[in-house]
Amino acid sequence: MNKEKWLSTLIAKGGNPDVLQFIADIVFYHKDSDDAIYTLFSSGYCYYFAAMLKIAFHRGFIAHAYPYSHIVWVDEDDIAYDITGICFEYEELIPVDGYAKALNGFRHVQGEELLTVEEQHKVVDRIRETTTINNNGVRRYALT
Repeated sequence: MNKEKWLSTLIAKGGNPDVLQFIADIVFYHKDSDDAIYTLFSSGYCYYFAAMLKIAFHRGFIAHAYPYSHIVWVDEDDIAYDITGICFEYEELIPVDGYAKALNGFRHVQGEELLTVEEQHKVVDRIRETTTINNNGVRRYALT
């Protein structure tokens, strides 16, 4: 799919044109192939792509696209973005700022302690207890 078709398709699905243009400029950076960039950010380095979007747009939050092993950036309108454009594959979007060591597996830093699956579930359960969820499946910390 070419860049213009990719953009128009995702904008029609409700995506923010500025955010999608930013993503498209990365995905389609090499005119010949988008495979290397796409593969990098869809095969384990999704956390860094979400962080890049958070830095670029100065808003939203980084979230776990639960129950999948995937990290996305959620804009203020509750739309989740990743290297594919808009991420639709999740049951809940859980803010990762309370994940601490549970993020180590996504960060890919050698020597960092990794949590067991059971420990990761405990982190998610703890965050669920301190957040509320809206109709879009987006969890937010309660304001105090």
